[in-house]
Amino acid sequence: MTLNLILPVVMSAAILLTLFLAKDEAGHVMKVAERIPVTTEKVALFVNFAGVLFWFLINLGVIMIMSTGKKGYDNKTPRDTKKKMSEKSMAFRLTCAHNNQLEANVCFGVMTMLGLTLGLEATLFAKLAVIYAVSRVAFVVAYALDADLLRTFVFLLGFISTVLIGAMSLFPEMTEIVNTFDIKQLMAMIQQQR
Repeated sequence: MTLNLILPVVMSAAILLTLFLAKDEAGHVMKVAERIPVTTEKVALFVNFAGVLFWFLINLGVIMIMSTGKKGYDNKTPRDTKKKMSEKSMAFRLTCAHNNQLEANVCFGVMTMLGLTLGLEATLFAKLAVIYAVSRVAFVVAYALDADLLRTFVFLLGFISTVLIGAMSLFPEMTEIVNTFDIKQLMAMIQQQR
């Protein structure tokens, strides 16, 4: 089954899981946020900071993998060296993940500035930032392991949490979507449709 056929299902599942995690009735996401060595109000900024370090570490992993290969890693012409990678190699997949992390960092940074500037509620902001951060780590692992369906799913979790930060900052009434989200009620409605 190709991803094209099941993409609507994957996207729907990612939206529902993001809303479920953001509501965080069990408090698990907030427990992760509380382990971050900053105040709740600064969690998203810490995630931005960590995202830049993570981006660097991914590239360091690529260099280490390439250094152990037959041709090694040529630091004098690193871009040429990377162009010669096999598209099936882990180093190539990690390079793609590295590039995607850079792009995601920019988007998350812009949405973080919206949240800070417009005053998104701190706890919700922190939870969405944690969802983003965990999804980005899972994305890189899934990319490295060539698990395309999982990679797409966790990418969407991070993307949706990023978009929610911006949307809820611009339109505060949207926070009701998270506050009133009820997975049990949704499942009951789905069962009634059958």
